[in-house]
Amino acid sequence: MQVFPKKKITVSDIILLIVMAASAVILFIFSLSGNAGDSFTVSTPQGEISYPLGINKTYEIESRGIILLVTVFDGRVAVTESSCPDHTCEHSGEISRDSEVIVCVPAGVVIKIISENSGQVQDEDFVIG
Repeated sequence: MQVFPKKKITVSDIILLIVMAASAVILFIFSLSGNAGDSFTVSTPQGEISYPLGINKTYEIESRGIILLVTVFDGRVAVTESSCPDHTCEHSGEISRDSEVIVCVPAGVVIKIISENSGQVQDEDFVIG
């Protein structure tokens, strides 16, 4: 049996660990950023309709012969059941932040989170010169 020699931890090893930990924290913070949504839209080939995120309810959406059960719970939206062949929309998880989407391609359905300020430009987003 071969035994590997013990290696001492070097300064570069510690720096690498710190950089990796800082990167993980930054990615986590960015994943939490964004406005919480106020409502969501369901776009189908037949049209678009908006629903509030504040009411816990399950909606049945029918498009192209496919039925989706869209569930709203605690300000989050998820496709909990689908009769489409690949079920990718079910595996998309929950969405709750502005501009997040769930798509069911076979049904032609796009579910998108909308917040009240999603269309407004913030002061720091542009420079006038």
